[in-house]
Amino acid sequence: MKRALQSKNKFKFVDGSIKNPGISHHLYDSWVRCNTTVFGWITRTLSQEIAQSIVYFESAQDLWEDLKDRFSKGDYFMAQPS
Repeated sequence: MKRALQSKNKFKFVDGSIKNPGISHHLYDSWVRCNTTVFGWITRTLSQEIAQSIVYFESAQDLWEDLKDRFSKGDYFMAQPS
């Protein structure tokens, strides 16, 4: 998913680089449209059970962070103590 978002130049919506500009900002409607698109892309890759558990999120970034916290496996290549 990360590569797919990067290829469409949308990963910044989930990594925190592009923040919600606020409802009064002139770019707010554009941000909402992109955020909704990214949110939908991520949601369509999830199982139905997981997708039902994320309906309360407002932003793609919040969704991404939640999924990362729940399903990240960590660094398997970390050196083990001797």
